[in-house]
Amino acid sequence: MPNVLIVEDSIVFRETLARILVNSFPSVTITEAGNNGRVIFVGRMGIYGNTVVLDHGQRLASSYSHLSKINVSVADTVRKGETIVETGRTGLAGGDHLHFAVMVNGIFVNPIEWWDSHWIHDNISRKLTLLEKQLMKP
Repeated sequence: MPNVLIVEDSIVFRETLARILVNSFPSVTITEAGNNGRVIFVGRMGIYGNTVVLDHGQRLASSYSHLSKINVSVADTVRKGETIVETGRTGLAGGDHLHFAVMVNGIFVNPIEWWDSHWIHDNISRKLTLLEKQLMKP
């Protein structure tokens, strides 16, 4: 049975549905950290099964769920691209897959936006720069 990557979307999450993003993986897939971060949770998380949560700073976090193998521990620092987990079928997984989610202030958001450097520049970096300039004014 092919694997899928399921990504939480804030609207879809509220409706308790999931979006299938990628068609298939081999039976177990080694998964890399999406960005630099610190491991803040490792363990079972209800229907999501074995889960790892990374804190990326500025209240941005990502989670990796339904895992068969976890290669990190709480408080570890990980680098983007570092192997951290292997996909699995723990929790209420119907088959071997990775459930990836991004949270801002603990609220699930659409992770596809956070993969787009142009979106990050327009919606995050530029606004932080403007705010910093306002705060520096006497």
